[in-house]
Order: sequence, then structure tokens, then C-alpha cells
Amino acid sequence: MTVQADVLDELRERLRATQDAAERIAGRIPPQGWAAHGDEQQPNVDEIESLLTALRSLRELLPDELQEQLRETIRNVLLLVRGILDLALNRLETGELPAPKPAAEAAEDIPIL
Repeated sequence: MTVQADVLDELRERLRATQDAAERIAGRIPPQGWAAHGDEQQPNVDEIESLLTALRSLRELLPDELQEQLRETIRNVLLLVRGILDLALNRLETGELPAPKPAAEAAEDIPIL
């Protein structure tokens, strides 16, 4: 056999294996696909919903003023993260690297009287 025939045989074998795997998987796909909502095979969904319910209950216990402060704080944190991401993306796009930090100066002993 030639090298080309060997390559074609290997390609045919891989194709057969891929088709076999696809047929095995096709029998296990649920009728609605891999939908997350209402899927009983995902036990974490109930835990997440319970956590969100508990957080909503805690939020309702906070006074309105504190809720507003919390919303503003979260908003500021998200704006900070967005600013950091924008800066990083800008540096990546322009190819600009941050300037190297200067070497730390030698420590100086300060006498204590």
C-alpha cells in the first residue's frame, strides 16, 4: 500500500468511529434538547433557586436606604471592573505594555531615640 492509501484508510476509520459515536449519543438526547429549564437531570438548579430565594428574603429585611447604598456600591464595583477590562483591552489592541516599575530604593535605617 502507498502512503496515500494508508492515510485514506485511517481517515475512513476515524469517520466510522465518529459516526458510531454520533449514533450512540443521538439515542440519549432528550426530546427538548439539552434545555436547562425544567430539566430534572440538573440537581443544582434547585439549590441555586433556594439560594436566590434566601437572598431575596434577606434583601427585603434591609431598610430602603441600605438597599440603595448596596445597589450603588455594586454599581460602582461593576463600573470599576468595566474600567479595568477596558484598560486591559485597550492595551492589548494597541500593543502597549505597562511601563516597568523602577527598582526599589535601598531601605534606610532611621534611628529611634
